[in-house]
Amino acid sequence: MRLIILPGNSSHNKEWLEAASAAFYERFPRQHLQYYQHWQTEEQMTDMNKELDRLVKAVGSTEGDLILAKSVGTMLTLSGAYQGLLIPCSVVLLGLPIGFVKERGWDPTPWLQQFHQKATIIQKEYDPITSHQEVEEELEKLGRNNFELIKIPGNDHDYGEFSLISQYLY
Repeated sequence: MRLIILPGNSSHNKEWLEAASAAFYERFPRQHLQYYQHWQTEEQMTDMNKELDRLVKAVGSTEGDLILAKSVGTMLTLSGAYQGLLIPCSVVLLGLPIGFVKERGWDPTPWLQQFHQKATIIQKEYDPITSHQEVEEELEKLGRNNFELIKIPGNDHDYGEFSLISQYLY
């Protein structure tokens, strides 16, 4: 099984990406780390279409793979699954940024509605991007029960709790 790690939007997530890789390397030596192109150009936002295209070209089939995604990486995962481009056997989503993407004109509703695989969402109780309660309300509104929503303490959007996250990687 290969671990595909998709980080958050800003360039400081490169450190998170590499820390996550190191934390899970012993269990998952086969990995793909997605370094976003806009980190090199200092653009503000990930180009979702470009990054999804790069990801699919880099990894090929995702059948049998595990995706660990943080923030914008969660949206990349949901969008890719919605388009039939990503079909992993397991997904762990960290810090779902529903409020953030809606503010930028993206609507993740169809991505969430059409995501039929089992997935774990780990959301900090007071995540400033989107709180646990906001994610819970969104999932309830959509009637989705294929997501296991885990609330962890915290009021940031960092998700560096790798020993806790490790419990959900299978």
